[in-house]
Amino acid sequence: MQLSAHNLENITGGVWSLDHVSNYDAVTLSFNYLHSNEYPIKEGALVIPRGQTTFRHGTPTKVIDKSQGNVLGYMVDESFDTSRISKPFLKVKNVSKALLSLARFSRNNFSGKVIAITGSVGKTTTKKMLYESFSRSQKIFYEGGTGNISSAINRQIVNLADEDLAVLEICSAALPRSSVLAKPDVAIITALAPAHLSDLVSLKGVASKKSTIFDGLSPDGWAIINRDIPYFEDVYSYAIKITKNVVTYGEHPSSDLLLSDYFPDEGKVVVTYKNESFDYFLKARGKHFAINSLACLLAADVLGYDFKRFSTELVNFFPEARRGDLIEIKVGVGVATVIDETYNANPVSMKSALYNLSEISLVEGASKIAVLGDMASLGEQEVFYHEELFSSVVSSGADKVFLVGDRMLHLWNILPESLKGGYAKDSSEVCSMISGCIAENDVIMVKGSNSMKMNKVVKFLVK
Repeated sequence: MQLSAHNLENITGGVWSLDHVSNYDAVTLSFNYLHSNEYPIKEGALVIPRGQTTFRHGTPTKVIDKSQGNVLGYMVDESFDTSRISKPFLKVKNVSKALLSLARFSRNNFSGKVIAITGSVGKTTTKKMLYESFSRSQKIFYEGGTGNISSAINRQIVNLADEDLAVLEICSAALPRSSVLAKPDVAIITALAPAHLSDLVSLKGVASKKSTIFDGLSPDGWAIINRDIPYFEDVYSYAIKITKNVVTYGEHPSSDLLLSDYFPDEGKVVVTYKNESFDYFLKARGKHFAINSLACLLAADVLGYDFKRFSTELVNFFPEARRGDLIEIKVGVGVATVIDETYNANPVSMKSALYNLSEISLVEGASKIAVLGDMASLGEQEVFYHEELFSSVVSSGADKVFLVGDRMLHLWNILPESLKGGYAKDSSEVCSMISGCIAENDVIMVKGSNSMKMNKVVKFLVK
């Protein structure tokens, strides 16, 4: 979205400082909100250098030093030290409020459709699935990665332009305010799981919080809900008070769009919708991907796109990194396969990963190995949820299990001795334990909360 310097002043209440710059023409500015150095800075951008020392990319000063070659200007608050800035800057009383004003202005002037997604599991996957399926026929606004906190959502809304469609994911902490700001035409709840219980206390609390994504819908908007989620009736009741347009998907027999069957080896998904059965294919392996694809099909349908044609585009989807990547590693004269599930973990996603491991067929003599790290943010119920993994681990078909972290010790203590591969306090320690246990054609699944740094295990195996 392009705005003149004059418009930027009017929207934000700020004042441009140009005295320290010569030969500058402030006719238009193309800008991007930067809360860290994670996203590429587009040439000619307006940057908000709000980085903190907690960001892995450094302090605001470092961000400024690194970015000045690409940007057209900065937006800063009145307390910001501008001595190192060599470009024009817009000074505002409060950067967060100015950003919010810009986001409101942008959303009010955006003529495309908006899809907003929340859920304990599957937000980023569903967002990317929608992007890769729609982008072949539509101009779509999409930002890779998670970017689901309020400031990131505001920045994305500011950058809406002439797209046909925008896809946003929203975390619990940003609800309901980010949904009210985004004013989605379609709002999706993908899944509910015991996550962030230190803040939301219970799974019922998670359901209540996630339901507020529907607060941004108009009476003509569409609510799409996974019929398999716990507390579905509560979520449905919340949605139907806001919009009459509520549709469901999943394996539950009452789902409007029903997952009738799934064949992981060939990636075939069989669904039933409006009394008709048909199939399509996914390259990404895992039933959870198949279920996420149902949400995408419903979104396409309610927005008026050709349902069956859209289903054929889903084959183009590949998951974000560390969300089920299959990586071949050299072992002897052959190879083994690593399943990288290390982005994050909660009880639902952990059970899903173990189920997917159970569905994998091995050649004769090969083994399945599970390397599992702690699941964080489960509050007072963390012992229960770790011990509850017992049946999923046993039924996964894993021949050996390696567990990592203080919380996983509770599971380790109840595992059969025949399954125990090793227990470690951290991901670095477990690497030495598994290195001599992998043979040709083995499948090794690695998963744990992001804070456990289980990606170190994957990097160790790959190198």
